[in-house]
Amino acid sequence: MEPLYKKGNTNAVFLFNQWLLFKVYQGLFHTLKEVEKTPPSTLKFNEQFVERVINQLELARTDKLSDEEDYDFFRQIKSRIISPKAAIYPGVTNYSASFHVGHDAEEIDVWIKPDSSDYLHFMFQVLERRLPSEVYKALLDANEPLLQLVCYAAFGIPRALLNMTRNFYKPTSSTGKLVFEINFNRAKALRAIKSSFDNTFSVYSSLRVNATFVKRATTRDCPYKP
Repeated sequence: MEPLYKKGNTNAVFLFNQWLLFKVYQGLFHTLKEVEKTPPSTLKFNEQFVERVINQLELARTDKLSDEEDYDFFRQIKSRIISPKAAIYPGVTNYSASFHVGHDAEEIDVWIKPDSSDYLHFMFQVLERRLPSEVYKALLDANEPLLQLVCYAAFGIPRALLNMTRNFYKPTSSTGKLVFEINFNRAKALRAIKSSFDNTFSVYSSLRVNATFVKRATTRDCPYKP
């Protein structure tokens, strides 16, 4: 959906809201197929229509869309039996004018702060559970203090940590058996840290492109945008 923002589409936030809604519909149809159930007749849209709208939105073909979709996503789907959840990010997430934290949603801080006493323990657990066991052990044996530095450089974001550690190993094949080649040293770690910083910085820098649309938020806008 990012091209809609960069092209200066004044309805970009609203259109993202529509895309999000139809992705939920798409997931519903997928689940119904998995459990071999027929979609209920009470659904407003059929599967073919949903797929067509998603494709048009992802291709930025907004000229092909009708004007019949009008939803404020979270406020619409929240009910006694549905409790929607979403990740929000400081400096990135923007709420619509009609969405109020504390009234429409409860905000729960799940960020793992780097200065907490169990920070390293948590991040090492992430690595232990997500990396192949031989890779995790090899990284620890190679230079545990350097691995701690990488953990702190992730600044509490597990995805950033995993993206950096992917630079330190690669799978190879030896006599038909999968093995991993480890390349973990100070220079490699610092390059991975710099790359992670640059990627994160570019996300925040891109907010300048979307700032105009945030100021034009209306009651139809989604409570958050990508």
